[in-house]
Amino acid sequence: MNWGYSIVIAFILFAAFLAVIVSKAMNEDLALTSADYYQQELEYGNKMILTKNYLNLKIKPTVQYDQGIIKIKFGQAIENAVISFYKPNNSKEDFKISTKDTVVLVPFSSKSKGLWKVRLDYTINQTKVFQEEVTFID
Repeated sequence: MNWGYSIVIAFILFAAFLAVIVSKAMNEDLALTSADYYQQELEYGNKMILTKNYLNLKIKPTVQYDQGIIKIKFGQAIENAVISFYKPNNSKEDFKISTKDTVVLVPFSSKSKGLWKVRLDYTINQTKVFQEEVTFID
C-alpha cells in the first residue's frame, strides 16, 4: 500500500469519527432551562425586589431535607404560597405546589437524586416575598 491510500483511509476514518460525534450531539437532550426562560428573565428585576423583602423578614422560612422528605416551615401565617421544585438538569421533573399551610411536607423518596432548587413565592402580611433555596437529595 502506498502513501496515497493511507491518506485517503485516514481521511475516511476521520470523517466517520466526526459523523458519529455530530449525530450523538444532535440526539442529546438539552433540557437545562425551564420552558419559560425568557419570561423569567424579564421578571428578574421584580424578583430582586421580592428577595429584598425576604431579607427584611424577622422570621425567615426554612427548607430542610431529611430521610426522603422536604419540610418547609414558614414560621408565621401566610396568605398564599407557590412552592416550585426545579431540577436544573432535567426540567421534566419540575413541579409546583400551592398552599396556605405554615408547614409543608413533600415526599421525595420517588424523585431523582441530585441538586434541586426550591423556590418559594409567598405573601406575608400583604407583602410579596421570593426565596430560593438549594438542596441536595441523596
